[in-house]
This record gives sequence, C-alpha cells and structure tokens, in this order.
Amino acid sequence: MIAPALPLVTGLEPSRVLLPVPRQQILGSKLSRKEFEASRMRRLKRVAGRYGLTILTAEKLTAKQGKGGHALRDDESFKVVYGHEPLPFTATLEDIEAYLEKLEESEE
Repeated sequence: MIAPALPLVTGLEPSRVLLPVPRQQILGSKLSRKEFEASRMRRLKRVAGRYGLTILTAEKLTAKQGKGGHALRDDESFKVVYGHEPLPFTATLEDIEAYLEKLEESEE
C-alpha cells in the first residue's frame, strides 16, 4: 500500500514561519552553558585533577553554614588543603575557583 501524499503548505509569509528558539530565550536566562552551576563544577573538578586535588562537597545541612560547602583535598596525602578554616567545608565555589586560578598563575 502506498502512503498518501502529504498536503503541500503554500502561501506562508517568511515572517510567519516558526523557527526554533534557544532554550535560554524561552527561560529568560542569559547564562551560557559554562556559567551553569553543574558545568562550572565539572570544569573546576577537571582543573583540580590536574593538580592532584579533589573537590569535596558537604551535602549535609548545617545551621552555621547552610547547605553544602566545599573543600579541596590533596589526593596523595588525603589532607584537606583548602576550605577547612575556620570550619570544615566553608569554601564557596568562587573561593575554590580563585584558589585554582592562583595555582595556574603560579605555574606559568
């Protein structure tokens, strides 16, 4: 059996044709993908891995610091090298990013 031919749409003005809209415009967000929290975390983990570091995240809700915080741990010694003063997991992602940028600058 031969399928029936689809009707041909004619007479549409170019301004009336719907084009796909990027998701950011639909949601009203002007963030690029690299600025999303998950993307940023993956990027920072890759950078930290180059220096033998691991980003640790506290998922437990605490009254003093809210949900989550971050720390950097040395992979060889398993000691926390950043984000443990004055309390454990007190570094923000911005703090971790700044620390890693300083490491990159000192390497150059």
